[in-house]
Amino acid sequence: MHFYKKSSAGNVSLVSSVDSIAKAKKHGGVSPSVTGILSIMPKGLSGFDMNIWRENKLIEFTKFYPDDSPAKLKERLWGYRTDEDGTKITSSEFGTKAHAGLEEALKMYQDGADYHGPYKQYASKFIEHISTEGSAPVHMELSVLDDDLNVAGMLDLVCMSAKGKYELYDFKFRNDKNKSYDTDCCQLAIEAKIVAKQWELDYIPDVFSVVFDCESAEMKVKHWTASKVDWGITAFEKLNDNYQFFSGLNYGKEAKAQ
Repeated sequence: MHFYKKSSAGNVSLVSSVDSIAKAKKHGGVSPSVTGILSIMPKGLSGFDMNIWRENKLIEFTKFYPDDSPAKLKERLWGYRTDEDGTKITSSEFGTKAHAGLEEALKMYQDGADYHGPYKQYASKFIEHISTEGSAPVHMELSVLDDDLNVAGMLDLVCMSAKGKYELYDFKFRNDKNKSYDTDCCQLAIEAKIVAKQWELDYIPDVFSVVFDCESAEMKVKHWTASKVDWGITAFEKLNDNYQFFSGLNYGKEAKAQ
């Protein structure tokens, strides 16, 4: 769980020392991440219960790896990826490194230079896509925080479209480029609403999930429809109400009144 704070100058930054609700309440002045809120999304309503799957896999792993620590078993739960240098790393490590590679490639693209780093096979596909669409990178790894919702989000990429409107992109590295979920939509939808509010836009930016297949490096760019984005905003706000209430964190009018 990640928590963020906003400085008097309006800059948003991660508070690395705060990684739980208890620490957040003790520290004060911090907001949970969008992804943290989405972790309480009901899993069983879609027909697939992630919690049950996780429990069953952990039981299975304890039989095959009886000497593993709980942390190691959890690591196995999400699997491993083969990095570009051939080493085996955890899925989360791969995602972090690949995100960094894409960020570097996009910055070089802005400067008119070519990226030749280890994640070129992913970066080149996406840069070709936005180049074809006429979209130009504006912000990368941009943190935003909404005081009324008491929530913070990290935007992978903000572009300016050929029509002169902002677009939000979020990168995912999975074992199937066709795997996108309601939580992906909710994450982008609420971040788009926050951006529209803070930048005083008269529209909600278009949002895209960019899903890469980690084995083949194939890419799918999913453009979430306006109706689905509206649903995502509503769904997130309902989840946030529950999270803030049951966690004991105050926000909005309640926080301002204290």
